[in-house]
Amino acid sequence: MVMNTVRKFFSLLVLLGVAAYALSQSDGVFAFQTAVVDAHGMKKSNSLVHVRISIMMSSAEGELIYAEHSSAMSDSNGWINVMVGEGVPLRGDFKKIDWSRGPYFMRCDIDPDGGNDYKMGAAQQLLNVPSSTAGKKHSEASAVRNALNIKESVDGMSREEIRLYVDSLMNSYFNAMAAQEKTSNDGEAGKAIPQMPLEPASVNGVLPGRFSVSSTSSVHFSQGNLRYSEVGRHQVMDGSTRQGTWSFMPRQYESPTSDTVWTEYFMWGNTGSQGYDFSGREGYDFGLFNAIVNGGNRAGQWRMLTAEEWNYMRNERNEAKHKIALATVVGCRGVVLLPDDWRLPEECVFVSGSAVGFATNTYNAYLWSLMEQAGAVFLPAAGSMNSGRVYSKGRYGSYWTSTMVDAHSSYSFDFEEAGYQTIGNHSSLGLSVRLVRDVHEDEMMQSVQETEAEKDNVIDKKTNIY
Repeated sequence: MVMNTVRKFFSLLVLLGVAAYALSQSDGVFAFQTAVVDAHGMKKSNSLVHVRISIMMSSAEGELIYAEHSSAMSDSNGWINVMVGEGVPLRGDFKKIDWSRGPYFMRCDIDPDGGNDYKMGAAQQLLNVPSSTAGKKHSEASAVRNALNIKESVDGMSREEIRLYVDSLMNSYFNAMAAQEKTSNDGEAGKAIPQMPLEPASVNGVLPGRFSVSSTSSVHFSQGNLRYSEVGRHQVMDGSTRQGTWSFMPRQYESPTSDTVWTEYFMWGNTGSQGYDFSGREGYDFGLFNAIVNGGNRAGQWRMLTAEEWNYMRNERNEAKHKIALATVVGCRGVVLLPDDWRLPEECVFVSGSAVGFATNTYNAYLWSLMEQAGAVFLPAAGSMNSGRVYSKGRYGSYWTSTMVDAHSSYSFDFEEAGYQTIGNHSSLGLSVRLVRDVHEDEMMQSVQETEAEKDNVIDKKTNIY
């Protein structure tokens, strides 16, 4: 049974091309995901691991063109996300790699204990190398499809069905590994399991939808709520490092658990554990101050919305009232926010209005993947924490803004079945945090041009019809 499970697992990896990486920025940086096991073949959950990436030219044993070191925090299933090209260089210059001179092969070496005792992984050919064309965009769906070199379906299975099947096989694989006795082959300990498709639909933590937060600016949301662990170290705004690791939840619909490794509730301007005390200082921001390990891993790349921006997005942008509604996503209650250029996927339903409750809009994993790819954002109703106790989880959500009310309280965006509001809360309460990244001017210009082109296309079609 064990061997059959493992054979099915690796057979499916072969079917998918064993190449789950997605292109992102125009400088060639790309996302890479893999799972890590320890010396006993057990998954390394919620652990800081060290990663060494090597890129060779021509063959797996070819000339070493580039190498880098980085660290990553594994999630509850042992998965880590690495942005290749953003690590600390050990050899070569990533930006100077001439991808047209390939083929190129990549090897991922890992120390599952966070040290320098790397276990060498297997080199694999990069089948889809970064493009030098500036401004080229890849949605997660097309990027992964190209990277995996598969069609919309394989043997009657959709990509989402394949992903869910892979997830189930992954769990079976880990269970099978746990049931086996420890082998004597210590050289295999800590090796990286072959990569899987990126999850969720984001690259470098950024979701695809654009949301106007003023008449002149818009943002992308992060892939999930913010969380913190005392394990490891992270960079802060002044370039120094501090204890702990900041990370995004791997999926939008994941709400806080009883896991003692991660903290998902934060006092305003305070981690709740380390004692960062910014009370009384206007403009403190979790995102600007801290590096997010699966969001670029540099301080200053993310930020919190202001109270004014939350209000604009909820009330003043075009069709704002029709772009927010309570929902239940994969069993998690919360609120759905729709982007500016929203188009409802054909298989989905979305109902807005004052009479909408958590049960009105209900999505399973497949339907939510369609909503997410179309740009939808989901904020879990995680409740709040006071004196170490969680209150009203599943009944309401409360998300900090970066705006203070006074020296002792700050504004938060709150929602429940009674409605939505931006109110003041005492800064000592533990609330949820969802970060955003500003849309740059060139990206906004591209969006305007795409919209204008689409309008012209509609006019042309009407002209042809009449």
